[in-house]
Amino acid sequence: MLKKRNFKIPLLLSIIMFIVSFILTQVIGTDFSNHFFWLSWLCLTCFTIIDMEYWTKTGLNASVEEGKNITRKFGDGTTSLLVYHMSLFFLIILYNTYDKEIIKNNYVVIGMFIMTIIYEILNYCYVYSAKAENVKIIEKKDRKSKLRNILIGKKK
Repeated sequence: MLKKRNFKIPLLLSIIMFIVSFILTQVIGTDFSNHFFWLSWLCLTCFTIIDMEYWTKTGLNASVEEGKNITRKFGDGTTSLLVYHMSLFFLIILYNTYDKEIIKNNYVVIGMFIMTIIYEILNYCYVYSAKAENVKIIEKKDRKSKLRNILIGKKK
C-alpha cells in the first residue's frame, strides 16, 4: 500500500487527466479522446476508492464506541455513492453492447463528467464530516482529561 504523501500525486494526476480528457473530448471529439476520457474516468474512480479505503484504515479513531458510529456512517455513505456511480457506468456499458456509439455520445460524456464531479465532491464531504466529528470527540476527551488532571492536582 502506498503511503499517503506518495499517493496524493497519482490521485492529483488522475484528476488533472480526467479534466483534460473531458476538454479534449468536447473540443476534438475523436475516438482517441473518447477512449482517453473513459480510461481517465476509470483511473480516477480507482484512485478515489483506494483513497477512501486508505482513509478508513488510517482515519482518526477517537473513541471505540463513537468511532464505530462515525466509521459506519462514513462507510455507508461512501459505499452507497460508489454503488450508484458504478451502476450508472454499468448501465452505460450495457447499453453500449447494443449501440456501439453510446460511449462516443457527447451527452453521455457530459453527463458522466457531471456525475463524477458530484460523486467526488460528496465523497470528500463525507471525509470532511468524519474528520470534524473525530476532532470534536478528541477535543471533548482532552477537556475531560485536563479537568481530571486539575482535580487530581497534576499540572499540564
